[in-house]
Amino acid sequence: MKIRYVLTLNDFKSLEDKWEKLFLELNLSVFQSFEFNFFSWVQEFKSNTNNKLCIVIIEKDNSICSIFPLYIDTLKRLRFINDNHIDFCDILSNIDIDIFYVLDHIKRNVSFHSIHFKNLKSNSLLYIFLNRKSLKYKHINTSDIYSELKISKGVFPNNDLRYTSKYKSEFRRVKKINKEYKYKIFESISSRLPINELTKLRDYVVSNNLRNSSFLDSNRLLLIEELYKSNKLVLSVVEKDSKIHSCSFILKSNNNYLFWIDLYDNSKLINVYNYISFIELISVNKDVCISFGRGDYSYKTKNFNPKKKKLIEVTIFKNNFSLLLYSFYVYVYKIVRYIYKKII
Repeated sequence: MKIRYVLTLNDFKSLEDKWEKLFLELNLSVFQSFEFNFFSWVQEFKSNTNNKLCIVIIEKDNSICSIFPLYIDTLKRLRFINDNHIDFCDILSNIDIDIFYVLDHIKRNVSFHSIHFKNLKSNSLLYIFLNRKSLKYKHINTSDIYSELKISKGVFPNNDLRYTSKYKSEFRRVKKINKEYKYKIFESISSRLPINELTKLRDYVVSNNLRNSSFLDSNRLLLIEELYKSNKLVLSVVEKDSKIHSCSFILKSNNNYLFWIDLYDNSKLINVYNYISFIELISVNKDVCISFGRGDYSYKTKNFNPKKKKLIEVTIFKNNFSLLLYSFYVYVYKIVRYIYKKII
């Protein structure tokens, strides 16, 4: 087994075919695809020269069998590329890994202060490997929650037993309120990305303080455009008189669909209507898994009753002092956050 490090953009680009081959062997999310990681780096991280690419490659018999899509940030933390905007982080691997050996190799060959693995599912490859070893100077914390639902093929919402008459009545009410709107799914094979219309809607929600000024900036739109062109992303759109009122950017992999970013104006229940319309259309001919991504958003959980699960964050330090300092910081942060929630 050989471990090497990809540190330049050209070497990153050269991985494309082998990365995608490995990706297609595994049941992972779009966040682990080559396109998502490469274009995230190019569009959102490369311009800051303090960010350093550090992709870990494990090879066996001259074949890539594991990829850790990592970089070193400005605080010298080794972490997943674009992890703040990735709902589910993970590595790619088709072999069993001795994670202790890999981490030790990284510590001896890479200059960093700490390792931060966030947004891990409990069944993620990396978390399974980390759980097998009693690592020193490790801190485990719940980073967030995510929610998802599995829908059987059929007429929504009748194709899911969780939806009682109360839910069905609410779905009908939402559809009635928005009956004047048109619904459409945009895919790269049949439609251009309506970038001008999306920019107008983005500007509207920012100017009306529905989102902050950094929401869906030009770099994020460029990333979205690349994912759309590579058929990794579709748009779920509600419009009226050729004007977009709601758009969900949905990442897709096989029959798995993830609501990644929502963009919508203040029209009544417009985004809930968008969700209903997408699930209704996409599940009519096949079983699907719908992920609502990270966060406990009431308009998702209350209206669709998905199953909630925890996401895990694992932080690894080089010495015990750093671990204790970080543990204290997390403890204080939780107290401050609890008090803040009580006040507001």
